[in-house]
Amino acid sequence: MQIEKEIIDYEQNKEDIEHWVTLKGEYRYEEIIEFMKKENIKCTWKNVTNYVRYDKRILINSFKYIVFLEELFKSFVHKYRNGNVIEQDFKICLNHFISLDEKAKYDEIDINLLSKEKKSINNYRNCVVHNKILIGNSFIGKRLEQILEIYKNILPKSYRNGFIKDINNCAKGLVEGTYHIKI
Repeated sequence: MQIEKEIIDYEQNKEDIEHWVTLKGEYRYEEIIEFMKKENIKCTWKNVTNYVRYDKRILINSFKYIVFLEELFKSFVHKYRNGNVIEQDFKICLNHFISLDEKAKYDEIDINLLSKEKKSINNYRNCVVHNKILIGNSFIGKRLEQILEIYKNILPKSYRNGFIKDINNCAKGLVEGTYHIKI
């Protein structure tokens, strides 16, 4: 893909586009443009940059809650399995946490959903941690909207409203009038 052919106001923004594409990587912009084309969103430079920012906001907010979940899982695993959890990766801690059965029931965390969707949960976590583009992609067959809904339900109830607010606010000032996720 040649982004200069896809961004309709490329010539007017050429210097800015070349600067950001050099810094962030052309592949990021190509993925965002592909997403926008599928959603029939006009490919202006402002729209493209707004969707790049929107995606980054979702990533940063997701990261915050993923780190919290990893800490929670490690806390429970350490408490009930007496293992050295500091260097265990997310997937192992997730499996150990699920195996705690009744002991893992805390603040309405949906353990059944956690168990059923552990592959997509781990896949999303890895995409977030490795700074991948999130919008327009799937995570073991789950759309971003679905995976965020899953994450909402595997968080302790006391964290859900914060998560919902943080994710819903990602669109503010950027993409409110077009495609955006509302939990």
